[in-house]
Amino acid sequence: DFRVDDYQYSGKTDGQEKGFFSLLKGGLRTITGLVGRSNRDNYKVTTSVATIGIRGTEYTGAFNSATGELVVNTGEGLVEVCNGAGCMMLAPGQSG
Repeated sequence: DFRVDDYQYSGKTDGQEKGFFSLLKGGLRTITGLVGRSNRDNYKVTTSVATIGIRGTEYTGAFNSATGELVVNTGEGLVEVCNGAGCMMLAPGQSG
């Protein structure tokens, strides 16, 4: 299940665009584009166990709501995965 929490894009990249999403269960593959390019903090995917932020990125993520396990695989760019214990940066080819 996937939810769009907040989305704004006016057709121009001026730092006001944003995309905030929730991955409730299951998986996704995303390639980030103009949303988040000017202001990377304006793009986040949240799960109940961690938040995924981008750094010019193509990645996949899978969240198992029954076990609470989140697996993120980075294809291109950097992915920052954060939870209450801290944050880790995943480079291309890395999983966490």
